[in-house]
Amino acid sequence: MQYLIDLLKSPSGFSKDPWRFFWNQVGHTIVIGYGLTFLGMPVWLLFLGYALWEFIQWKFYKAQLWDCCEDITHVMLGSLTAHYQLITLAGLQLILLASGFLRRYEEARND
Repeated sequence: MQYLIDLLKSPSGFSKDPWRFFWNQVGHTIVIGYGLTFLGMPVWLLFLGYALWEFIQWKFYKAQLWDCCEDITHVMLGSLTAHYQLITLAGLQLILLASGFLRRYEEARND
C-alpha cells in the first residue's frame, strides 16, 4: 500500500527521458488498463477511478496536466483494447507511444 501512496505523490511526465516515458506508459496500458479490464473491472469504473487518481496528482502533487491526460489516454486505450478485443486500438497505442517518445527524445537532444 505504501508503494501506491509513494506513486501517487511522485508524478512524472519524464519530459527528457524517452525510454522511461515509454516503459511507464506501457505499464499504464498493460498493467492498469488492459490488466484490470481483463480481470473484470468495468471500463467506466476504471476511467472514473483513474481520472480521480490523476486529478489528485494534478491538484495536490504538482503533476503536469498534459501528463495526466496522457496517462489517462494510455490507460483507457489498454482498457478498451481488452474490453472490445480490437487490435486497431493497439495500433493507436503504438502511434501514441511513438509520438510521446519522439517528443521527449527531441527535448533531451536539444537540452
